[in-house]
Order: sequence, then structure tokens, then C-alpha cells
Amino acid sequence: MNNIIKTLILLNIILTSSANAALQPVETMYSEKGYPYKLLIERADSVNIIYTENKENQIQCSVKLEFNQKQWDSSTVSVSKSKFDDAPLASCLARDNAKEWLAHIFN
Repeated sequence: MNNIIKTLILLNIILTSSANAALQPVETMYSEKGYPYKLLIERADSVNIIYTENKENQIQCSVKLEFNQKQWDSSTVSVSKSKFDDAPLASCLARDNAKEWLAHIFN
């Protein structure tokens, strides 16, 4: 874990296949501990990372967050597989968006 404190989090991961968009089982992933992502994970009812991987080791991903029957969806972004593997939530959700969503959760 390269001296980075990581915390085990359960993210409801929806895997989509670019061929048939079939849903896959929920996966347990690791994410970097830190503001604002850790608080989002702890406070939200669910955090979903929806992603696909292409043949060039690029990940297309977006994030869906639910809290108190409200839902927020991020834009789809393209990230490298290594960046996604290191920090899936942080690579798919811009820090500014995460802070904005966190502010809504605390209001």
C-alpha cells in the first residue's frame, strides 16, 4: 500500500460491459483515506462507481451518490487504469464535486 493509509470500503460497484451493458456483482474496493472522499463514503447511503475498461487500459467512469433519498451523478471521465486502481473514487470524482456533495450532505 506504499505507505499510504488505505481504508477498506464497500462501494457498490456496477460493472458495465461495453458490448452488452450487463450488470455484474458488487465488488469490494480500496480507496485512499482522506478529505473529502472518506467523509462522503461514511455519510452517504450508497456510493456507486460505474465504469468500463477499454483495450487501451483506459477507464471510463462516473460516480452516483445517494443520501436521504437524494441522488447526485458525476460526469463521465476517462482515466488511466493505474490511476483508477490506486484511487477509484478520487480518480472518477473531481475533488471540487466531492466537496460540493459533502456540503449538501451536511446541510
